[in-house]
Amino acid sequence: MLAMFLGALAGAGIILHGRLSCALGLTLLLLAVTAVTTHRLSATDAPWVRPRP
Repeated sequence: MLAMFLGALAGAGIILHGRLSCALGLTLLLLAVTAVTTHRLSATDAPWVRPRP
């Protein structure tokens, strides 16, 4: 809950004291990093995942 509050506070500060494009760019960057990290952590090489020949 604290992380969500701090993220909202930082986003509001960027929008109020900066430009909207900066806030959107940061959001896109964070979304891309999260998507790549989630994809890499969900990939596995476990033998039970591979199809049988």
